Amino acid sequence: MAQGCAKGRRNAGWLQAGAEPSASGGGGVRGLVIHNVSVLGATPASAELSWLCSNGTLHGSVSAVVPPMAGCVAPKHLKSDDRGSAAQRRRIASNAASHRQRLRGQRLRGVARQESVINVRDFGATGSGACMYGEGSAPQQPQPYGECSGDHDDHAAVQQAVNAAIAQRRPLYFSSGVYMVGKPIVINGSDVSIFGDYWQDTVIAAAPGCKGAEAVLLFPTLAEGNHFGWNEVSGLSVNANNFANFGIQALTMTRSRFTGIGAFRAQAGLRLASGWELHIEDSYLGCAGGGNDVGVLATAAINSLVVLNSQFEGDHVGIAVNDGSNVRLEGNVIEGMGGAAIIVNSVAGVVVSAN
Repeated sequence: MAQGCAKGRRNAGWLQAGAEPSASGGGGVRGLVIHNVSVLGATPASAELSWLCSNGTLHGSVSAVVPPMAGCVAPKHLKSDDRGSAAQRRRIASNAASHRQRLRGQRLRGVARQESVINVRDFGATGSGACMYGEGSAPQQPQPYGECSGDHDDHAAVQQAVNAAIAQRRPLYFSSGVYMVGKPIVINGSDVSIFGDYWQDTVIAAAPGCKGAEAVLLFPTLAEGNHFGWNEVSGLSVNANNFANFGIQALTMTRSRFTGIGAFRAQAGLRLASGWELHIEDSYLGCAGGGNDVGVLATAAINSLVVLNSQFEGDHVGIAVNDGSNVRLEGNVIEGMGGAAIIVNSVAGVVVSAN
């Protein structure tokens, strides 16, 4: 597929930490540390940092380098700067290239040991759809974040392959292609590894039958006190196609990773809730041609969440975390947001670094 998202677009705001000011002073953020931050292409008027904590509210414009700080501090007004953007993009590109090589190695090892990998095509999946995007009058080109369509519904075949992978405790492989699904793919298990060739080459996309569905890939809710764990999704994109609410929804999940993925055209590209030790890295959560309302949405007691070296563009909000603890957002490129790049609220222990 053709490569990349548009670059250099401005955010409408940078970080909102905490709720809007209120008489009660509730809904704040404790233990907030910000350092080595660049606001990509933002102006002082648009790079707004605000939060509410127990003893007051902070409003200010922040970019370039902000000293570490915790709790409520005096407003900081610094000149807008985008010096970090080019270096960050080079680092993300390098990380993505390394990840692609790792995925290829994983696939080749699977080819050498066919018994170790389940291929969705062996269950009848075709991957025959297409996702196309062209900006303005430009010709339509294959892009994982474009509008997706296809004549064949791969849902039944993919769901059978998922069920077999869970039952046999084997990795599940999607070769390059666009897999149109008319219903959510339900992943009802732990120790599940799902991988494709690369986020631009392997796409699972919602067909019209998914209209109003929760998600394209759904890790469902378990009874209170129970959790899925040790799952990994890597090397593929999920396109909600403005049909499903979320690209990937993972509820009550622990100790799991999302690496080298893309998620587009959804209310939230990746929605997490009621889980802990969740890791997102080297991923693309929204592109200018296929953004999400929110790139990553984490709610309801999320603990130990890491979002690392990922790119967000064309979303309304890049990352939103509401209710949790121990959150680290580091090395991400977040630009072209219609709203704030990052929103955190009711979270204890937040580190925002080198974004």
